[in-house]
Amino acid sequence: MATDPSPLPLPSLAEVIEALAPIRIPADFAAFNWRDGLAAFSLGLLAAVLLSLILRPLFHRTQDPLSRIREDLAALSEKPVQERLLGQAALMTELEVDPPLEPSYREALYRPIGANSLDLDALDQRILAAARSIKTQGKGKAASGLKR
Repeated sequence: MATDPSPLPLPSLAEVIEALAPIRIPADFAAFNWRDGLAAFSLGLLAAVLLSLILRPLFHRTQDPLSRIREDLAALSEKPVQERLLGQAALMTELEVDPPLEPSYREALYRPIGANSLDLDALDQRILAAARSIKTQGKGKAASGLKR
């Protein structure tokens, strides 16, 4: 039995591609309809939501706590005495000032006292001083954390 020593010629890539049958897809599959548009719109909304969640930390504006407290105190200064005192007490509680209020101010929270007997501006200054001290303590903690 003799074998033919000459190999068969291989077809070129172009000849192989020409020999392939054309792609056949259903006509309904190839047409763009309202369902496809709705799906594309939904995917676009989903991509926008995901992108906004990813980029939110980059564009989130944080306000300095001291400036926020100043704004709160300025807004409270326009309110009646009882509301102002209540707002100041809430700020002192938030700042964890010890003691939060002197007895005369604490008593004024529960029993209305004349506006002349309380120095609410001095209380504003005490709140700002407490906020400044907390801010400087926070910087000191951050600086000491960096040294470690």
